Amino acid sequence: MAGVMDKNQILTILAEWASNPIEHMREAQAVQDLKVMGYFPCDFPVEILSAAGFTPFAVFGSGHVPQRADEYLQSFADPLARGVLEAGLRGELDFLEGFVVTHLDDTTRVLSSIVQRNLLPAFFNDFLPPKRSDTEHARPYLIAELERVLLDLGQWARRQISDGDLEDAIERHNRHRARVRSINRLRSARPDMLSNRA
Repeated sequence: MAGVMDKNQILTILAEWASNPIEHMREAQAVQDLKVMGYFPCDFPVEILSAAGFTPFAVFGSGHVPQRADEYLQSFADPLARGVLEAGLRGELDFLEGFVVTHLDDTTRVLSSIVQRNLLPAFFNDFLPPKRSDTEHARPYLIAELERVLLDLGQWARRQISDGDLEDAIERHNRHRARVRSINRLRSARPDMLSNRA
């Protein structure tokens, strides 16, 4: 069938994206006129970005050895945080609509302040999940925090985010996760079919 790619073609495209995700997303954003929202890729519910009309983009860092980031974070700080900051300070993230940072520890709290003050994203938000999930206050706190971030995103996007928007985004991301799980199961059962590098 014309237009259908084989496994090798698909894996080649994925490998190209994985080798330089920032540049490929920048190109896609320009061609497709996407509203891309960056986020620190740990414990953040990307569904709310999708529901607000943004394309979520997990920033794993720059392809460069951190240098500028070391002016703000110690060299022994979390490599992911340093990489994200390095990419931002190099101007590699200037195509993003904004950035969201999840507060997980001291490093991400510091990263949040540095990003907000030095990268000056048009939109910025902190996501503050509960530190413990086993208390009676964790669930209502988390719901309130999600609603706050969602409200801020909706105001920035100038749109009312409906329950239907959220449900559609959750279903879409769950389908993606199910596909990743199926690939992982296949790799476990048949490691000869697909290696870590394709």
